[in-house]
Amino acid sequence: MVVFWGEQQIEKVLLWPDFQACLDNYVPLSQWSDQKRRAAYVTLDADAHLRLVVFFNIAFDRQGFIERKWNLPLLHMGEIAGPGPDLGQGPIRLVCRSQCPISWHTAQLWDPLLSQGIDEFVQIHAAVLTQLRRLGWKPGSVASAGAATGNVAGKRQVAGETELPPQTAAAALVQQEALNRKLEQMELQFKVKERETHELRVREQFEHEQSLAILNAQRTKLLGQCKWLQQQNEAVREQMSVLQMQISHYQEMEVRSGHQQEAIEERHRQRVAELEKNTQAQLALQQQAFAAQLEMERARNREQEAVNQERLHALQGQLQGKEEKIHELNTRTQQLSEHSAEQFLLRLRDVGMNFLVFHPGAGHLSVPVEELPAYVDNPVAYAARKCYVDTDRYLAWLKHYQEPRCMAALPDGTVCGVRIIRIDSPTRFAPGESDRCSRHPSDRSIDAVLQFRPIDPPGRS
Repeated sequence: MVVFWGEQQIEKVLLWPDFQACLDNYVPLSQWSDQKRRAAYVTLDADAHLRLVVFFNIAFDRQGFIERKWNLPLLHMGEIAGPGPDLGQGPIRLVCRSQCPISWHTAQLWDPLLSQGIDEFVQIHAAVLTQLRRLGWKPGSVASAGAATGNVAGKRQVAGETELPPQTAAAALVQQEALNRKLEQMELQFKVKERETHELRVREQFEHEQSLAILNAQRTKLLGQCKWLQQQNEAVREQMSVLQMQISHYQEMEVRSGHQQEAIEERHRQRVAELEKNTQAQLALQQQAFAAQLEMERARNREQEAVNQERLHALQGQLQGKEEKIHELNTRTQQLSEHSAEQFLLRLRDVGMNFLVFHPGAGHLSVPVEELPAYVDNPVAYAARKCYVDTDRYLAWLKHYQEPRCMAALPDGTVCGVRIIRIDSPTRFAPGESDRCSRHPSDRSIDAVLQFRPIDPPGRS
């Protein structure tokens, strides 16, 4: 099934064939035209329990059809999904933004909130049960009751003579399931917080780079203005040079025309003075304006840099606080898990419970609660100790026990592979001897035969 959310509640539930019809553009969803919706792909077991949930986003065009560019492999992602929370029937398979098996599809997924009184898994289960009841489905009670009875009988048989009251066992089981579910929810929330922290850091880095780009653009603009002022200054100098040339020309004319020399010189001096005065005034104004604008830009850059530094320090403080909180949550989670497991093992020891396991060569072994951690760490080594052999010898015998064939190496690099008589006990198995056929005896076997070979009588050729 595929479920769709509105703001906080589920608005619609579609069977998989109906959703495929929407994907093939046969049926539009007009109520969601030109909108985006949160959705989840869900699979159930025979008793209508959730077994797989894939949280994804989906967009619709103006006519209510699913956008053509949307192409998320829901079935494949469900096959390779990771473990999720335990909803009472064992851990489900989960695909979300913080747990995506295909990294390039992460942006099209979303994380469940699991806070503020909103539990998407509870909403999904309720909506799916309502849809199934509309389709005429009724939950079976006989099979579930029989399975429950069998489980209780098995537990009593393993426990031996000492039995827990049914109310105490049920309460302990419910408490353990609640604790496991809370731990899984905390782990999922930690992944969500970690993803949000990473996105915040990337966004702040992007804003900082944008600010640097703006400052660089402003600096380029100021450099362009400086270049333009330099060009203007050069143009003024060229004008001065032209005026100087004109003055020289006029002086030559005054030499030729002595009676007009004083008047011409006066006029030229006045014109040069006015030009110089105007030019100096313009240069002074332009330099003052440029200096003021440059100082304003420098002050603005210093203020912006100070603001960026303050924001960076604040973000670093927030990041440090979040990391400390994450570390504290991890420590508390580990302490809760270790304390709960240790108490559970002590309770099993108090009621006299042992665990029965089977290993080839050792048979059925009763593992006391005190030895349970050693067995869990290395079951093979535990079985080897019970057989009074080392681990390597036990592994070699186990390979022989599972497939009794000759392991003699041939010149072409392969092994003989002929079936031989299987040795049932690890203590009677000798690597290199017990795994050889009659055509490939070991060197020690040949030496033993030669040692007890009868000596030929004298005179016999």
